[in-house]
Amino acid sequence: MVNQLLQIEKIGQKVLRIVMSAFWVAVCCYAIFGEEATYLVFSGKLSWSVPAVITAVLLLAHFKSPKLGIVGGGLSALIFIAVTIYCIKALPFNLTIILNYLLLVISSVVLLGESAKEMVRERITQPFPKA
Repeated sequence: MVNQLLQIEKIGQKVLRIVMSAFWVAVCCYAIFGEEATYLVFSGKLSWSVPAVITAVLLLAHFKSPKLGIVGGGLSALIFIAVTIYCIKALPFNLTIILNYLLLVISSVVLLGESAKEMVRERITQPFPKA
């Protein structure tokens, strides 16, 4: 029973990582090909496309190196925190937008913690160096 729950958790975290990376790719595509909209936070051509692509690649790089996943999760969380603060200060108060970005912050922190857990697990199970 416990093994099944751990397996479901692992699949869920992989899906969350892939969906978050797809979100950042969508932000990049919208920033490049979308129309300018003053009410959206993710507007601007290169101002959002470069960090979005870097964040998406770092989130997917977790599967090769958990350290890169930590950087990607942290970068994603910092961007979403900055966007949430911007939404609170600059835009007319809209609770739906603010809650949306806060949920994205929480999911980014979950991905950051998953990468940190994986890095610790790799260090613990690493064989001792031969002398």
